[in-house]
Amino acid sequence: MKTMTHELDKILDSIPINVTFNEIVELDKLNDRISAISVLYANTIGVCEGYLEYCPDSILPSLEENLSWIWTIRPDLGDDMMVMDIPESFKVLITAYKGNNMDQFWDFMSKN
Repeated sequence: MKTMTHELDKILDSIPINVTFNEIVELDKLNDRISAISVLYANTIGVCEGYLEYCPDSILPSLEENLSWIWTIRPDLGDDMMVMDIPESFKVLITAYKGNNMDQFWDFMSKN
């Protein structure tokens, strides 16, 4: 089994709470990611003036919530997340996004 990259491991060790828009990878597709993550993990991402805020439901968020937040700001780390124990719906999202076919994710969610 592949292991996650050092970069993903480093982010997981110190998860940022606020991330400015200029720090976000693929900013032009951010709305797609926020919409999809909001379906999987409701109300965990706050959109503020000039930045995003991570707002997990609990003081100790689940690994899946942490990964969904990281993926929202760093979709380029999606392949590293795919080798981890994440829900099928999250894997479908990462695959659909990477393939530029978000309809695949929405179809999956409508059937599950």
